[in-house]
Amino acid sequence: MNAPKDIFITEKAFRTRYEYGPDDLLGEGGFAQVYKAYDKQFEEYVALKFYNKGEPGRYDVLHEMK
Repeated sequence: MNAPKDIFITEKAFRTRYEYGPDDLLGEGGFAQVYKAYDKQFEEYVALKFYNKGEPGRYDVLHEMK
């Protein structure tokens, strides 16, 4: 797995690549919301997970990815 510093996309590039809106919310919990989005680069639907900003150390995103 690449180091976290290698995994980066600018906000502009992100907003250009994916199409989604408020009506595309699939679900939400205490730490995140998940949206259905269309990936224009690969021409397929994907799920995007947006994490809430919270207390540091309460939730480890890298641990979940593993």
